[in-house]
Amino acid sequence: MYRERLLAHSLFITLQIITGLLFLTGTTSGTGAALDGVPLDDTWIHFVYARNLAKQGGLYYNPGVPEAGATSPLWAILLSIPFKILMPSGVGPVAISKALGLLFAIGLSIVVYHLVHTYTGSYPASLLAGILIALDPTLSFSKVSGMEVALFAFLMVLALLLYTKGRSLACGVALGFSVLARPEGYLFVAVLLLTLGLRLVWEGYSTDRGDLKRLASLIIPLVVIILPIILFFQR
Repeated sequence: MYRERLLAHSLFITLQIITGLLFLTGTTSGTGAALDGVPLDDTWIHFVYARNLAKQGGLYYNPGVPEAGATSPLWAILLSIPFKILMPSGVGPVAISKALGLLFAIGLSIVVYHLVHTYTGSYPASLLAGILIALDPTLSFSKVSGMEVALFAFLMVLALLLYTKGRSLACGVALGFSVLARPEGYLFVAVLLLTLGLRLVWEGYSTDRGDLKRLASLIIPLVVIILPIILFFQR
């Protein structure tokens, strides 16, 4: 089993890097913009927030003025860490964001592999699922776009995997971070909680089984993570 996982993870890493490089080295535009640029102005907005967070310690677009203009606060926060460490040595924000996106894309293939294996117990099916994620052209473009798409997808699938394995507390943490990664995270959380609630009603919850305790352990970290950002957005 360990050898199978190692081979699968190695294959995912290789394929994710190859598909990422195919987009980064593309010359369809007639320039090298795919490698040294980003396709959206939203990406640069997050760069500014990350830079100001790294330098001044706040989510600012204009220095010293707290603003809720970043659609992905978590992406700005994550970018700020390597920004602070690497940018003084000359590593630019574009390279940092693309590398971080690639890292989460690799993680996405891995968690999809484990999620499918949890449900099917089939190594071929799990391997195929992870490979399809690595080869998907939309995800391949997104992971090297400098944006948070791969991060959001990774957190959503990770939350499902953790819940499937009965790790409600960790699932709540992943759900909370998914909301900070993309506004669509609120919809994902709402659907999941509604599904869980309906399941408890349909099956009949039992304190002996710890149903309510598991539900609480999922909701509490979720609320703790997203409440500060909600209050910040209401400023």
